[in-house]
Amino acid sequence: MQMLRTIAIPERLVAQVPLPDRSDSRLLVRHSDGTIIHSRFSDLSSHILPETLLIINDSKVIPARILGNLPTGGKAEVMLSQRINEFEGKSRWLAVGRPLRSLVKCGRMHVNGVDLRIHATDAGIEAEMPFAGADLQQWLQ
Repeated sequence: MQMLRTIAIPERLVAQVPLPDRSDSRLLVRHSDGTIIHSRFSDLSSHILPETLLIINDSKVIPARILGNLPTGGKAEVMLSQRINEFEGKSRWLAVGRPLRSLVKCGRMHVNGVDLRIHATDAGIEAEMPFAGADLQQWLQ
């Protein structure tokens, strides 16, 4: 089986809200010869041949972009990407953030009266949330 490489997609190209008519959604099609074409979801059936491998992503996206303030008074942003674990009503997440240097130096961020702890790791940063499970979901809304 051929492995595909991962590429970074510019944020401006990632949909932030669904289209009113979902069949108007854009569709990126990669043919077996490597050619890539841009199409629409409504044209999906014209791209599916009997030998086509169809991969369906049914994952859910949480509103994981968190805006807050550093103890120094500056603004900061953290985007939660993957939950590492939950413990004692808290959760730890792999995250990306900016300004990265300030987040790591301060080690915390304030969001609506809540302190988030930030730790530098080999993988990037970890954000420790004072919530887990449904409480975290509700807080992120």
